[in-house]
Amino acid sequence: MKLKFRLQRKPRELREERIQQLSQEIDGAQAVMLFTSTHVTHQQFEELRKRLAPLKAKLRFVKNTLFKQAAQGKSLPEALYEDKILFEQSGVIFAYSDDVASVVKTFAELFKGTETITFKIGWIDGTVYDPQQVLSFASMPTKHQLYGRLASMLQSPIQQLHYALRYDISRLAVAINAISSKQS
Repeated sequence: MKLKFRLQRKPRELREERIQQLSQEIDGAQAVMLFTSTHVTHQQFEELRKRLAPLKAKLRFVKNTLFKQAAQGKSLPEALYEDKILFEQSGVIFAYSDDVASVVKTFAELFKGTETITFKIGWIDGTVYDPQQVLSFASMPTKHQLYGRLASMLQSPIQQLHYALRYDISRLAVAINAISSKQS
């Protein structure tokens, strides 16, 4: 018995669909970071996907030509899809939140000390960054850490004023108490 398998859709249609998906992901992204990887296990990438999900970021592995075609139709800088950038295997991280530092920090923590995975280039808030600059975002505090610092800085003067007023009032109460005990 001969089995015949036919594709439901033509390869060209599939290619167009993948380009359309990539271009939609590029549209909504605040940051696009390309990296290359060799000798990294599937489990490590699945762990990265799990950690990126709460940060509103996606990890995708793309064909370089498809990414180039999707990026050319967008308002991305040309440096992001040059041939010297798009070589070997390419992975892309799309960050959809403003907190890009925590996305890069998660990536750097997971692959700390490995030479098998490196950033190629990054596009963050309309600016193109080289690999060292992208990794420097990992050393920056996250958005939530900055909010915490701001809250403590705003709270500190109020606490100091509270202690100063409380201290003076308690000194005044002790002085009045001493005067009243002398008079009686």
